[in-house]
Amino acid sequence: MVSANLAISLAQNGERVLLIDGDLRSPSVHRFFKASQIPGLSDTLVGLKQINDVLMQVGQLTLHIIPAGTIPPNPAELLSSKTMEKVLEQLSSYYDYIIIDSTPVNIVSDALNLADQVNGYIVVARENATEHKELKQALESLEFAHAKILGIVLNDSKEERRKEYSYGYGYGEHVQADES
Repeated sequence: MVSANLAISLAQNGERVLLIDGDLRSPSVHRFFKASQIPGLSDTLVGLKQINDVLMQVGQLTLHIIPAGTIPPNPAELLSSKTMEKVLEQLSSYYDYIIIDSTPVNIVSDALNLADQVNGYIVVARENATEHKELKQALESLEFAHAKILGIVLNDSKEERRKEYSYGYGYGEHVQADES
């Protein structure tokens, strides 16, 4: 959801955007856009389809998606392949932004295998679901892979919850000194 909304926002600003479903284990980008999962990225990486055969335009926006494609037996190897590197290189000459939605960093190594091929990562944590130790582990894994972290998104944050993290004062409040 975060990847899709970011891609849509950039495209609404006139940027040429490509959203790739790099979660070759449990893809979801195609569902968000009510598109077919097949053919897609995996079909291109194994040589069954050309990249132009799997690109899908989203509405009138300057946004295209590449769905995950057929679920392969070796997603980590496909994402870290020379073919993936060539595909990203080819696409980067046309798009202003390429966003790759990937698997969770702590579950499998697929996302980490892209570290040498991408400019950076946006880490998504879910309030009341992602524990601090899990977030710390994900950040350490990305650091170990020499990945650049562009930011962290806190998803499903509730307004009431944020008040607990305030410093206990706001504008217009005054603290009176005790003159004893």
